[in-house]
Amino acid sequence: MPTIIVRHTVKDFDAWKPYYDEHATSRERYGIHDGGLYREAEEPRNVVMVFQTDDIDRAQEFFASEELRETMQKAGVVSEPTVWILNAA
Repeated sequence: MPTIIVRHTVKDFDAWKPYYDEHATSRERYGIHDGGLYREAEEPRNVVMVFQTDDIDRAQEFFASEELRETMQKAGVVSEPTVWILNAA
């Protein structure tokens, strides 16, 4: 199952987190399953999310969606996300 790692910076983690939690149903609709949420130790505004998916094309649709873009803006994401889609080696 492919793994997706996403990193971005948020203005305020505590304000951002409820948006992330509420958006879980949208991720599930696209076949994206939560695999972990992390914050950088040195800079806790940098958030790293790990997901799994069975369908890379659907996952890419989600990451390109206007719905996600709008949610990220409301949640206080202040950087472009970096997205890695990985297969097990």
